Amino acid sequence: MPDLLTHAGIGVLTRSRARRSALIWFAVGSCLPDLSSRLPGLGLALVSWITGIRMSLPVLEATGLCHNPLPYLVLCALIALLLPEHTRRTAFVNLWLAGWLHLAIDTTQRHLNGGYTLLYPFSMVRWELGWIESDASLRVAPLFAGALVAVLALRGLVAWRAR
Repeated sequence: MPDLLTHAGIGVLTRSRARRSALIWFAVGSCLPDLSSRLPGLGLALVSWITGIRMSLPVLEATGLCHNPLPYLVLCALIALLLPEHTRRTAFVNLWLAGWLHLAIDTTQRHLNGGYTLLYPFSMVRWELGWIESDASLRVAPLFAGALVAVLALRGLVAWRAR
C-alpha cells in the first residue's frame, strides 16, 4: 500500500497542472503496473489456496508481465480501446507515460530478484540502479501524502477562485 501511495503521489505531483481528466488517468497509470501485475497473481494464489489446485510457476510468473514496458503498452492500448473515442488519446497517453514514470521509480530500487526485465520479450536481462531500498517507500509515503494533499488543496483553491 505505501508503494502505491508513493507512486500515485509522485504521479499526481508530476501532472498537478494538467487538466483533471489527464491527471486522473496519470494517477491511475502510476499505480497500474503494480495493480495489473500483482492482483492477478494474488487472485490465482487465493484460488489455489481455496481449491487446493496448485498453480504452475510459469502461470504465476505470467501475471507479472504488465510490469514490463511492452506488455504495459499493450494493456494501455486495450484499456483505451474500451473507452469512448473522445477519451482514448488522453487516457492512453497518460496511462502510458505514468507507467514509464512508475518503472523509472521502481528501477531506482534495490531488489532481491535483481530488478526488472525492461526489454522483455527481447531480453531477460534485469535492470536496476539500486539507489534505494525497496522498502524505502514506507518512510517516504507520509511525506508524499502530505505533499499530495497540499497540491490538491492548492489546486482546488485556485479552481474555486477562478469561478
